[in-house]
Amino acid sequence: MKKGNELKVGILSQVFGGIVNIALCGVKFYIGTITNCISILQDAYNNLGDVVGNATGALGIGLAGKKPTEKYPHGFGRFEDVATLFMYIIYFLVGALFIYKSVERLFFHPPIFFLWWSFIVVAITMLVKVGMFFGYWAAYRVNKSSVIKADMIDSLQDVGITAMTLLSYGLSMASAAPVDAIIGIIIGSVIIISIIKNIKGVIESLLGSWDIDQRVEDAFEANKIEYIDYKAFGYGRRIECVVELKNEITEEQIKALEESHIFIISAKFDKKEETV
Repeated sequence: MKKGNELKVGILSQVFGGIVNIALCGVKFYIGTITNCISILQDAYNNLGDVVGNATGALGIGLAGKKPTEKYPHGFGRFEDVATLFMYIIYFLVGALFIYKSVERLFFHPPIFFLWWSFIVVAITMLVKVGMFFGYWAAYRVNKSSVIKADMIDSLQDVGITAMTLLSYGLSMASAAPVDAIIGIIIGSVIIISIIKNIKGVIESLLGSWDIDQRVEDAFEANKIEYIDYKAFGYGRRIECVVELKNEITEEQIKALEESHIFIISAKFDKKEETV
């Protein structure tokens, strides 16, 4: 896949995701308002957070796709990780808002007005999120962006959130207890625990502690590049290598490595050094 197409797919995944999330937010906010169901309103705020995440993700992917410059010779790959970290912080705040509003609802619980058509519409939005997961999955096959991976994880979480929302909404018919508030606390707690784990992984990537050697070795093996030794340096998804080779490498092999975001900046073979 050419880099131009990879970049285009990455940005389009965020644009279309943002448009769908805006629609989902509007639908759920309307239903939550007329039914007075806090869990549905929280689900709407969750989708609003996704919109901000998509905007940030599009910016991060776009900046990460810029070519290296004289001032920034190692490229802009870390922008992608920064955007992913920002997205997770937004999702963390959404989870905290879930808990706050739910605890508040425990002490002040106005009646919920159950409407069957609204239950069906919210159920359809859950199916939309399933479709979004597969859309992001298809995009991730083209562009191995941490932003798109975060979107995939978030889509699956949203399916679970909406399922729990439907459960609390349905139970409101049979009980006057603040079921939606209790489930809102559970949902918020699950979101926060999950996001903390994901934030840890992104921070490790930003600090350069993730395993880039495996990527380099897999790429060398796939492209039949024989080497004696190498040193690899990670800059987001971009990896730069200084390699001691057994044999010269071809332009086709260099191109294949660069499509995997691996760049040989210096290579040695036959006791001669060549800058690639």
